[in-house]
Amino acid sequence: MSNTNTSNNDDDDTFIAVPSVHVPVTMYCNGFSTISIGTDSLGPCVCFAIDLIFKGTPHCILEHYSYNELDESGMSMQNILLFCLYHILGLIKGKLGLKSIFDDNNQPRIDEIYLLVSEGDILEGTYIRNAFLILNIDQFQIIDENYGDKELLYLYHQLKKNNVIVLKPVTKILKNKKKIKEMKEIKVRFFNIVLIYIF
Repeated sequence: MSNTNTSNNDDDDTFIAVPSVHVPVTMYCNGFSTISIGTDSLGPCVCFAIDLIFKGTPHCILEHYSYNELDESGMSMQNILLFCLYHILGLIKGKLGLKSIFDDNNQPRIDEIYLLVSEGDILEGTYIRNAFLILNIDQFQIIDENYGDKELLYLYHQLKKNNVIVLKPVTKILKNKKKIKEMKEIKVRFFNIVLIYIF
């Protein structure tokens, strides 16, 4: 994943300087590249940016995830995390054309998995954001070692080892016309995410 200069000051932006993006990903879509991938369409949806090694080559996957699949409001953090991990696992296998992330010798086909999660909407993204933040805390073992799905367990350990990067939300979905009208006079900040490989 590309290096960024990050500031703890909420007023500062994080900049990633790249000359161009090989695969641009628009809203509600996903993409895959072995060179670079990026988006300038972050709005209310969650964005998953995945960086991994497959067959010795860096690969990057980016998806704009919609909230339509799940209502997380009544779920535990563990169940939200499990749902998201299954979703990400399916995305990885689909983009790489894998039936399993393990080969016939039970060795992983993918390695060095990194994940960046960006949240567009302040309220709607809270549950998913918190689930991934908890994953980064060492003393929390969210998934038991005896968990029956070894693919999911492998992904979980990779992300726990490499620490998920969770970006702060930058927008809020407006529910009524009065707030929308008020927001027309306020500058709303969007940002780009770019993954790039430099050889």
